[in-house]
Amino acid sequence: MSRILVIDDDVSLRLVLRSILEQAGHTVFEAPDGHTGMALWHREPTDVVVTDIFMPEKDGIEVILEMKQVAAKPKIIAMSGGGHKGLLGWKPAALMLGADRVLLKPFDQRTLLLTVQELLGGLPDTSGAVLPSGATDQRKYPRFPRLSSGLVRRRRVCAGRNARRHLPRRGPDSMPRRRA
Repeated sequence: MSRILVIDDDVSLRLVLRSILEQAGHTVFEAPDGHTGMALWHREPTDVVVTDIFMPEKDGIEVILEMKQVAAKPKIIAMSGGGHKGLLGWKPAALMLGADRVLLKPFDQRTLLLTVQELLGGLPDTSGAVLPSGATDQRKYPRFPRLSSGLVRRRRVCAGRNARRHLPRRGPDSMPRRRA
């Protein structure tokens, strides 16, 4: 299918990514750091590069910058488990410097494959998007605290009446009057 370079200092993650991508039909090359990865990329250019951001020797930001200088439009997926680099967080910095997509570790197999397929032109473009990769990122709506049942009940009862009547009252004269 396509040729993909995986650059990450975590051996076990590289092996898992290789396995996932090879099962999907891609040819995978791997490198333990940015220096080795860039040397391999210069010898064997690939369609997509998946790089970790925080690595010893040469980090992912330096890899992105070097690739942007050498190639016209390299397809780059940056990934990391978090942290900050300088004044900016790593995600906006990676996107600003030229990464096409950003994945937050841990991500699932589906997210990785959809991101690769999107960059290769198989899916609609969502450029600049940070794909959901964690359980909280994958929620359709953010979680809000539950309203008390009394408040919900009062809203239902008052919904049909004049809306002005139910605005908050203020001051000592704001006590409701009893009907005789």
